[in-house]
Amino acid sequence: MLQVMAGFPHHSIPEFFSDDDGIYSPPNLSQFMKRKRFWDLSHCMTFASDEHRPFLPRAPSSFDENDNDELTGDGIEEATDQFWKVRPMIEAFNRNTNNAFSPGWLTCLDESMVQWTNEKAPGFMYVGRKPTNNGNEYHTIACAETKILFGVELVEGKDEPDFRKKEKGTAALLTRLTKPIWHSNRVVCLDSGFGVVDAALTLLAKGLYATTVYKKRRYFPRNIPGDSVAVYLDNAPIGTVATKLGVRNETRDVNPQIVGREFRLFAIREEAYVSLFTATWGGIEREGKLNFRRLKDKTIVQFKYPKIVTEYYRGRHAVDDNNNLRQGSQNMEHSFKTKRWILRQFTFIFNLAEVNALIAMKKFGDVEHTLPLFRRKLSLKLLNKTTSMKLEQTLAFPRDQNGPQKSSTVL
Repeated sequence: MLQVMAGFPHHSIPEFFSDDDGIYSPPNLSQFMKRKRFWDLSHCMTFASDEHRPFLPRAPSSFDENDNDELTGDGIEEATDQFWKVRPMIEAFNRNTNNAFSPGWLTCLDESMVQWTNEKAPGFMYVGRKPTNNGNEYHTIACAETKILFGVELVEGKDEPDFRKKEKGTAALLTRLTKPIWHSNRVVCLDSGFGVVDAALTLLAKGLYATTVYKKRRYFPRNIPGDSVAVYLDNAPIGTVATKLGVRNETRDVNPQIVGREFRLFAIREEAYVSLFTATWGGIEREGKLNFRRLKDKTIVQFKYPKIVTEYYRGRHAVDDNNNLRQGSQNMEHSFKTKRWILRQFTFIFNLAEVNALIAMKKFGDVEHTLPLFRRKLSLKLLNKTTSMKLEQTLAFPRDQNGPQKSSTVL
């Protein structure tokens, strides 16, 4: 029912249970559920049971007066974990997706945002570079061939409970997200935010290759003077490639699994700058389409990128493409407003599964549905009323393609 309401973002919840049969009226959902029951269920909806509530052993509170060698007390106490109500839902999504889908050889790891404005919410953060910059951040991984997103991890930040502390660092994060595809010789595309040589070499130790774009900042490879690389290519023709082979030396606190492993730095002369890439696979062989650059003197330069760069540019937007489709018009995450934080996380996971299902139908089936049509059919299926022609006609979604409209649907 929430999915149906998302298709009519300009209507309030009471209008869906009204008998008004006007030309602009939304579908009447009272035939499936009464309004009072919908309100009751909406305010009590949860995605975890008491068995998921975290408990920790605790020291008994007092000594038994009759026997000082025995301690009294129940021996457990409820742990502080603000995320326990959404953990089962996230784990179920990852488990089901990995059981049903096997990604292609090229994957992409990036971030996704879930909009939320209450700064007191668990894991709330501000990410200025994102279009949706307030809310919760998820680290996500997607297949570059299909754009299907098959793994998510909620960034808990300062609210992460002590008893569930995960290993810090980029290498540990990449290791966790890529676990379903370990030892498969797949390639992972990483943006500059994950551009750490040790992280890429850690993936190599797990049987995965990586390509990342590099910027001169904290994790820039040591002993590689980036400025001299730019000077070396300063007067070179556009498309010129310079490479340097590197080997990870043994230093203090370094993971012994990555010592002695090789990586390669690529520098490519563009029209106004020099691009830097690091890869643990491939060489300088050029592959892909011809690229054209028009110079100031009107001359046109043609060149091909090295294969690792061509494949990086092809796969780097996989997560963003999935996010753009998920965050388009008439989606539950934008049109359905709620004051319950766990419901906002639910709408994210639901829309994610919905977009994955649509992509899979287009990629592996003969069905060519638009997203609004797919949502309508999915709503009918969820309401178990697929044979109702009358309801199908009333569920015609608005044709406004200008983006989501402001909703007054509030729980």
